This record gives sequence, C-alpha cells and structure tokens, in this order.
Amino acid sequence: MPFSTLALKSTNDLLHTERNFGPNATMKELAHAAYFDRVNLSANGFYKTPDIGYTWGPNTGQMFFYFTQGVTASEVEIDTLTGDWTCLRSDIKMDVGRSINPSIDYGQIEGAFVQGMGLFTTEESLWFRAGPMAGQLATRGPGAYKIPGFRDIPQQFNVSLLKGVEWEELKTIQRSRGVGEPPLFMGSAVFFAIRDALKAARKEYGVTAEIGEDIKGGGLLRLESPATPERIRISCADPILKRAEVKPKEGEKSFFMMEARRAHNPEVPRSKLGLAKSSSLLEGLVELLVFDEGCGGVRGEVVAISGYISTFFFLGAELGIAKLKGTRL
Repeated sequence: MPFSTLALKSTNDLLHTERNFGPNATMKELAHAAYFDRVNLSANGFYKTPDIGYTWGPNTGQMFFYFTQGVTASEVEIDTLTGDWTCLRSDIKMDVGRSINPSIDYGQIEGAFVQGMGLFTTEESLWFRAGPMAGQLATRGPGAYKIPGFRDIPQQFNVSLLKGVEWEELKTIQRSRGVGEPPLFMGSAVFFAIRDALKAARKEYGVTAEIGEDIKGGGLLRLESPATPERIRISCADPILKRAEVKPKEGEKSFFMMEARRAHNPEVPRSKLGLAKSSSLLEGLVELLVFDEGCGGVRGEVVAISGYISTFFFLGAELGIAKLKGTRL
C-alpha cells in the first residue's frame, strides 16, 4: 500500500474517533479511544534546510541558514599568589530571534556560558607519554579534570535577550534561532579577562612585553587555554615564582604530554609550558612559605601548585609568607 494511502487512512481513522466523542472531548478521552481503536497518534517527518549549498572549491553558496550572535563582558579577579581566580561579573546579550520560550533560552545561555568557562579555564586534556597507556587520554572524565562548580559561576550574572527587532529576513520557525551551543564560546570572555588581569599584575612587577606589543603599546602575553591555576601562577612572573622556578634536567620529560607539539619538542623549558616538576616546585613554594613571626604571618590555607596534573595540594597548616623586598603580596 502506498505511503500516501496509509497516511490518509490513519487520518481518517483519527477523524472518525474524534467525531464519535464530539468537539468537547478531552485529550485524555481521545488518546484512550485511539489506543483501543488501534489508531497511531505518532507522526514522522524530515526537515531539509532551505537555501544552503556551499561549494568548497570556488567558495560559493551559503553554508548556514542563519547565525546566532551575542556579546559578553566579564570581570575577573586573580590571586597572584595561588593562581586562583574569581569571576566577579558577566553580562550577556544574545540575539535568539523571536524566542519561542524565553525561560528555556535563558537556561540554555547560562548553561552554555558556564560550560564554555570550563572549556577555557579548567578542563585540561592530558595524555600519557610512555608506558602501557602511552598516547591514551588520562583525563577521561570529571574525576580526572575539573569541571565548573557552583563557586565558578559569576557572582553577578546578567543575561538578556535582544528585543525590539522584527527579524523580517529570518525564515525560521516563528523567526527563532537555535541557542543551545552558540553561547559556549562566550566563556572565552573569562579567559581573556584573566589574561588582561595577568598583564596588569606583570606590569606591577616590571614585566611587560613577552611576544611583542599590542596596538595600545602594552605587552602581549601568550596564555594557552585552558587558563589553569598553574599557568596563571607561572604567568605572574613575580619574584616568588622566580625563586621557585624549576628547570628540567637534561633529557628529563614530564609524565604527561599536553599536546603533540610539546611531545615532539621536549627541549622547551617546562617552566614556560606550565609543566614544572611537581615535587621540586612544591618544595620550593613550601620553602618560601615558612612561618616568620617577624612578618606577622598569614592565616588560612595555602595552595601549592602541581605541574604534572591539574590538582591542588591544600596544606592544612597556618603558614606565614616572608616579606620580600619590593614584592607586593
């Protein structure tokens, strides 16, 4: 039997069931009757996006049916002693067209933004360099790398949708736009805010340009993503870090490899890659964080940095920080 005949028969069966109950029948009554009359209430369909057809060679045609735009501004605060950071505020404005359900769209924007924060700041991929698991991914899930938590959410989080636009040229369902994934990249605003804060911290220590100057005459800073606390702490380039810097011995390699480029370039100092040997760096920091009654001390937990894995070792002790001449702690 042709598909069109089957579809027509199913529609007729459904109309027959509805007529028996009248126009005031509830959905429950109709569904119950359709079930016992063996009338299928499901429907299948396929959607083909119109007006697209990109050709790679001559670079012609339209690749996407529409675009989802947005803008984000984030303010962060970094701890130059530990490499920890806090997102003080994030403001997001998204163009989702004519929103069908704003409540869902707001949740999608907030969730994708926080997921993007994790992508650019905490979720670090590490692969085993040698041994029986050589080349395999070591960070396979939330138990091996840090995903964003409640404390990572911006302290002030403002999300709004673009309104007052007709979107006359948008030929989508009710002129809406997809919003599930586009806001993810907006998490990069936190990453770049961290980089700007690092440039300000380095300027206080007299360290400016690293790989050149920007259009404003300020120093350019190479900060690889994700901006883990290890990389943030090392990028501060303060006197404490210089005293605790560990240089690799000849032929020494890290336990993990960050990416293929580093694996094939073992001569690059790990201090520049954020891969200082964890035990030596830990000892160096503890040596600097000895208790000195003369300086009054600093109470609370101190975070030591492990360069092998993106993990913090919390020293549950009261340690003081010896004052260093000309160093702002």
